[in-house]
Amino acid sequence: MNTGRKSVLVLALVVVLVPLVLAGCGPQAPASVRLGIVGPFTGSVAYYGELMKQGGLLAVDEINKAGGVNIGGKKVPIEAFPVDDAGKPAESVAAVEKLITQDKVVIVIGPYLSSCALANLEVTGRYNITQIVPIAVADAITTGHPWVFRNCPNQSMQTGQMAVWAVEKSGLKTFALFLQNDDYGRGGGEVFRKAAEKAGVEIVTTEYFNLGDTDFSTQLTKIKSLNPEGIFLVALVTEGSQIIKQARSMGMTQQFFGLGGFASQRFLELAGDAAEGMIHVSYWEPDPNNPKSLEFAKAMPAFSGMEAEMFSAATYDAVYIAKEALEKAGCASQEAECQEKIRKALHAMDYMGVQGRTYFDEEGQGQLCFYIVRVQGGKRNIIDKSCPGGQ
Repeated sequence: MNTGRKSVLVLALVVVLVPLVLAGCGPQAPASVRLGIVGPFTGSVAYYGELMKQGGLLAVDEINKAGGVNIGGKKVPIEAFPVDDAGKPAESVAAVEKLITQDKVVIVIGPYLSSCALANLEVTGRYNITQIVPIAVADAITTGHPWVFRNCPNQSMQTGQMAVWAVEKSGLKTFALFLQNDDYGRGGGEVFRKAAEKAGVEIVTTEYFNLGDTDFSTQLTKIKSLNPEGIFLVALVTEGSQIIKQARSMGMTQQFFGLGGFASQRFLELAGDAAEGMIHVSYWEPDPNNPKSLEFAKAMPAFSGMEAEMFSAATYDAVYIAKEALEKAGCASQEAECQEKIRKALHAMDYMGVQGRTYFDEEGQGQLCFYIVRVQGGKRNIIDKSCPGGQ
């Protein structure tokens, strides 16, 4: 065999064998880790979607500055893909479809609203792509959906504890329910009703409103005429602040109770003095017992110019949870084997973040503490803390 033919044969063997050798070394680290963040960056709840997005981007920025995500011994940066769903279920479905099929993300983080999550989890389920939900609380989001994980308390967890607190510690015997007319509001109202009835507390009326409403006088007039001792209000900041202001302007003095939708400086600014005395849930507060929460309280406004609060904190933690899962999985792709490794890593996780300790049950529901706070002197003050299993 002449020298030329030998060279051609050697080159051919190299071309054939090198890919086989590399394939035998396991999955190769990608050029970047592609994470999707879906939320309402326009529309009626855009302010809270922006908080969510900025919290996630802060975590991405910190991780990349620290070298990135360790995939099989190689540090690679995170590439974030924020996509707007305008707080509308149909647009949320389209956004997640885009993230998976066009942007090729390996994990989807979001959305903000329960109605959007209940719509778009069908997409992540169809493609078998991991989804981490940091904010939306409807119980059904994680039930029977193996690719969905949630790193905040669900509706039953937070509303059940709020109901127990409101009924047992306040001593009030009659309540009105005033609910946002969607999955979030109706779900919260149902959980509160069951807890109240079990304790022998009377629900005198249940009233509803829609996102974007500005006049609540009809519902408030009815509630006022029935004169309950307490009002359980399930709302987000914009509508919730207007409801409380209108109630106080009508001379209503009832104690208001609420969920995490009020855990924002924006609520205190919009409601003003009418917010005084409000008792509600919060997933995150700057807690002296958790140094990471204090660091986040400083880092978020410095990075984004926006407040540190529970929506940004939960999304920030979701990105770090994704990082830890990817590192334990040792891969970052949409391939079925990799996604299964990511899913198993999340189920085995015990994470300490700005919200405190988070671990996931068999349904992917996060087990973590949350706070009950009271507005006093224009500030949220922690008055109680609820933790799974008394942790």
